[in-house]
Amino acid sequence: MLALSALMALGCGDSPASDAGRSAQAFADAIRRGDAVAFCGALSRRFPADRPSPDQPLSGEALQDCRSQSVEDNFDLRGSHDYLVNIERSTITTTSVRGQRATAHLSAGGTIELTRSGGEWLVANLTLPDHGQHKQP
Repeated sequence: MLALSALMALGCGDSPASDAGRSAQAFADAIRRGDAVAFCGALSRRFPADRPSPDQPLSGEALQDCRSQSVEDNFDLRGSHDYLVNIERSTITTTSVRGQRATAHLSAGGTIELTRSGGEWLVANLTLPDHGQHKQP
């Protein structure tokens, strides 16, 4: 029973936390592979979090603009290369869910914040250890 509780805390098993954890892991894996299509497909229109948009996937011109650049360029052009490096060096350690929001914690520190939209978890924000919210447009 204790092992099952530990797995659920890590986002393992069949739960909203495990679904959110898998989405965060897929996002991190897309970054590691340099897969711009998967990377951009995982982003909500709210990314970064200070952009006022509905909790829906990127679409239309914004999605095409994102996909037309490499994953590294998507980070570098926004002056946020540190986020890329942090995610590349991390694994997802725990995932917690509060309603339609989830937080995946990274082993190198920081988080991947997700929002639930249409049955899927999308990346809404990234944080670095002691750096607060991602603020780039």
